[in-house]
Amino acid sequence: MPKLEKFCFSIRALASSLFLSINSSFFFSIMLVFLGTLVANSFHMVYQMIAAHKLPAEDFAAVNSLLAVLSLIAIPAGTLQTAVVAQTAAARARGLGVPHIRAVFREYMRLSFIAGAVTFVFFFLAGAQLQSLLQLASPAPVRFLAIMVCLSWISPVALGMLQGLEMFGWFCSANCATGLVKVASVVFFISLGAGVPGVLLSVCLSLLTTILVAQAALFTFKNKRPSVELRKEASSSLRQIFSSYLLPVSFSLFLFTFLVTIDMIFVKSFFPPAEAGIYSFAQMAGKIFLFLPSAVPLVMLPKTSGMAAVKADSGIILGKSIIMTVLISVAGAGLFNLFPGFFLRLLTGASSPSVILLGRFFSLSMSLFAVVYVFIIYFIALRDFRFIKFLILSAVAQAAAFVIFHSSLINIQQIMCLNAFVLVFLLIGLFKRTSDRSRDSEPGFYRKDV
Repeated sequence: MPKLEKFCFSIRALASSLFLSINSSFFFSIMLVFLGTLVANSFHMVYQMIAAHKLPAEDFAAVNSLLAVLSLIAIPAGTLQTAVVAQTAAARARGLGVPHIRAVFREYMRLSFIAGAVTFVFFFLAGAQLQSLLQLASPAPVRFLAIMVCLSWISPVALGMLQGLEMFGWFCSANCATGLVKVASVVFFISLGAGVPGVLLSVCLSLLTTILVAQAALFTFKNKRPSVELRKEASSSLRQIFSSYLLPVSFSLFLFTFLVTIDMIFVKSFFPPAEAGIYSFAQMAGKIFLFLPSAVPLVMLPKTSGMAAVKADSGIILGKSIIMTVLISVAGAGLFNLFPGFFLRLLTGASSPSVILLGRFFSLSMSLFAVVYVFIIYFIALRDFRFIKFLILSAVAQAAAFVIFHSSLINIQQIMCLNAFVLVFLLIGLFKRTSDRSRDSEPGFYRKDV
């Protein structure tokens, strides 16, 4: 009974803190980033719809195959963004000054340029092989892919700097400008009859826009150059955290991507093309519920990293983030399930009963995985990577269940819903153990680097 009272009191205190702090910068930052990402994602969706309607089916398939290759590069590149956010927020919280932050940014930019140059050369030289593998009509799209891959390493570092400094207005401006340039350029190039190269060039221009807007936002820092000693210190720090931070972060983001995307690969392998097509329509709508509350972890990461750097208790930040993620997901899923046919026709043009039923399951599974992602980003901010073992077990269990139980498409989504539900409770248990141990050992919710 005392434990139940303590639990109820904790829930009341957390809810009270959330709604009493509605005027806080945390809340307004989430609302700002939420609106910014909503606008940016709308531009990206319009870009996809324009390409789908204006290109022949085989050309649109070529674009999607190349963008799928690009998404694989986005995982390690996204790791750089997470690392920049964490280190920038930590330096800012410790009051280390702009020159130190610039030294960190300089080192990550140097690393991103090297990675971009290496991957550019690789894809450029492998153009003929990729053209044959992806059954492309000419090598030109692969050349554009090489440029996109190069820029995709640099733009996350620039965005990570804005995010780490909590310059969320500029962060949203960069994302919205990226989407606007992508849509405007794809309309222009298609009107000129540029076809696939024009669609891909639009992506290149949008990535370049991200870098230029971020550099404009950071222009005031240009005069505060770091000393030679600070540059050496930042370079040494980057080498030290490569294995202790960058690799586990990259691996954890890969596992999460595996969990939310591997279902489509299994469906294409186990089911006829017609059924796989039905599933892909539902998946296109379902992914919206995964990205709908994405503003929450974007704001949470720099704030939690800064609090962890000064060993402050950040548990309340996680609580607020979970509650806001749940509220956004419930609102989105509720609206979708009230009018599923309308939304599916709007997004995909298909609204058969089987697609609608799959869409309902997707709204639940992706909403649960959105909560999982908040936990992942929180533990990454604390540099507590014990959660990775749960991701590994979850990924293995989900893949095995797909192989054993796949009598229908609904089975696939039922497995994902159950797996996400179990994973949420495992991560809640890890948070509770971490919080209890932290209170017993030292003040503040912090785990030292390992």
